[in-house]
Amino acid sequence: MKRITIKAVLEEYDTNKGYGRALLKAEPHIKELRSFYEDLKGDDLSPASLLRLAQILIGKNTRTDTSESGKAFEKLVSKLGGYTALDTLNASKQLTKDNVVFLEKHPQEATDLAPLIVSISKTTIASERQKVFSIAEKLKNPQELIAVFKELELMSHSENAYFFIHTLSLLNKHDVHSDEVMPLLKGTEEHIIIISQILETLAAKNPSLLTLPNLINILKMKQHHFDFHTVLKILPLDQKSLDILLRVNETYTLGQHYWLEDIVKNFEKAGWDLQLYLEDLLSGKTNGWAVRRVTAELMRLKLKPELLALILPAILTHSHESTELLDAVKILQKEDLKEGLDVAFLKIAIAIPKFSHRLAAALVTLQKAQCYNDATKVYVCLSPEHALGLAQFWIQYTNAGCVDASQRAAMLKRPQCAAYTAEVIEFLQKNNLHKEQNIIAVCKAKLTDKSLLQLLKLMQEAKILEQSSLDILLPQLSFIKTLYSGAQCLAYGGKLDAFNFDSLVSDPVNAVTLAENLGGKPYPSDDLSFLKNPGAQDFMTIRRNTKVLCQGYRQGLFSSGMSSEQKQDFATKRGKTVEETQKETLLKIAQYSGNQALEKETEHHVAEDTYVSFLKIR
Repeated sequence: MKRITIKAVLEEYDTNKGYGRALLKAEPHIKELRSFYEDLKGDDLSPASLLRLAQILIGKNTRTDTSESGKAFEKLVSKLGGYTALDTLNASKQLTKDNVVFLEKHPQEATDLAPLIVSISKTTIASERQKVFSIAEKLKNPQELIAVFKELELMSHSENAYFFIHTLSLLNKHDVHSDEVMPLLKGTEEHIIIISQILETLAAKNPSLLTLPNLINILKMKQHHFDFHTVLKILPLDQKSLDILLRVNETYTLGQHYWLEDIVKNFEKAGWDLQLYLEDLLSGKTNGWAVRRVTAELMRLKLKPELLALILPAILTHSHESTELLDAVKILQKEDLKEGLDVAFLKIAIAIPKFSHRLAAALVTLQKAQCYNDATKVYVCLSPEHALGLAQFWIQYTNAGCVDASQRAAMLKRPQCAAYTAEVIEFLQKNNLHKEQNIIAVCKAKLTDKSLLQLLKLMQEAKILEQSSLDILLPQLSFIKTLYSGAQCLAYGGKLDAFNFDSLVSDPVNAVTLAENLGGKPYPSDDLSFLKNPGAQDFMTIRRNTKVLCQGYRQGLFSSGMSSEQKQDFATKRGKTVEETQKETLLKIAQYSGNQALEKETEHHVAEDTYVSFLKIR
């Protein structure tokens, strides 16, 4: 209110008061008002002055517009909302500076506002009440004042009134109108505390994000508010990243983002664009620990942009294979490949994430051997798990000068044999024994371990590695594990020579037994017993367990308890006697007690031979 307003009212009163009042004693309330006016400083009334004016106005007991003093007071009190509003506040001891100032701003609505102000004042402290007034005035449509104030009055009695008021005040500061927000906040009491915290974080990190559309989307969340807020505090925020977070918020839980902060730091340190990969990171499908570790390593690699653009999406999409993908890019980076070839190789490798490192190694191996072309690329990609072995096989088979192309195709049917076959071919080349008939025999042997390579090395040490030895060895490669075990026993006993070697090869299934009879040992010496030959160890284990089972058999532990008629019926139905079935079971138990260091046929033969010897049955 302006000081001049009071002056005008007093001047009008003086003009109209009449001659009698001029001669008589001044009307006491007018006198008090005039004294108040004369003491005013400045053109505008301060909140304290407005409160004092209100107190003067409601102090008039005779409120009638028939007297000039009554008219004067009516004009002034109407600018403060009227007697009813002021009396309502006064009766509840709520006639305060803030309350009077608020009514002075909204005199037309004061009668309706006053009881609401009284109600709000009962539950809020003065500082919060001032926020309520500010909230009520931040309206897109001023006609909604009473409706908004009624909602505020209801909120003030809520258990979480502070958070409702704080939320509205925060939004108002960023130009979001109360009448647009109030309908949205209905029914949010359960989540208003975390919603308030979310909005505070937005305001602190990027105030431009406190918009009505963003608020609407945040309020649409039905769950994961705490997780959303935790991730929100971690991310560098702009509208795009917030949109992504809002879009995926239903798909993740905090446990899936335990490592997210470290991942974000890695991206920031490396200068990578986080937004390009944010949706994958927040999908809830990534292995956070793996991505954290791998991105930290990628930073140190300082990859070319072309490689980085390929490997980062692959790691995030296939985080459970991130170690293999990282190994693939390491393999490619350390090789001096032709321009663009590293990118081409990486594209091929990441197409099969689980075996990407093996594909990368295979492609590099082919390139270094000058064997890389479309045919070899397709060849190794046909079995990614064994890609490196296939590459090595192709190279060694080519280097050996073999012309029988069918063996390359055949190796694709047993790719697990490729690496072992390649090692043997390379060894034969080094020792000038790579005749094509030797190579083809090795290819057909279906090698699944290093037994043949180790046997050839033993033969080399014993100076019996020559074509004549290979001529008798290669036809017996189906027993290569047994032959190697027997030869190693002979070597440990210093008994490996051409004659003894020929003896083993002539009866391969009994090679370990023959080696034992010829003075072989399962390990070099008592001090080195831990170097026991695995095949010899299996041989002894199966033989020992067979004897134990035979002892049990003799003692009746395998007795069926059947009558003669039942045994006859059993034999008729099964085509074998009870005793034959018991023998089969005993042998199977015994032969399966080894560790597959011998061929299955050898295991069965050892068990059966021991069984026959022990029970003297033929």
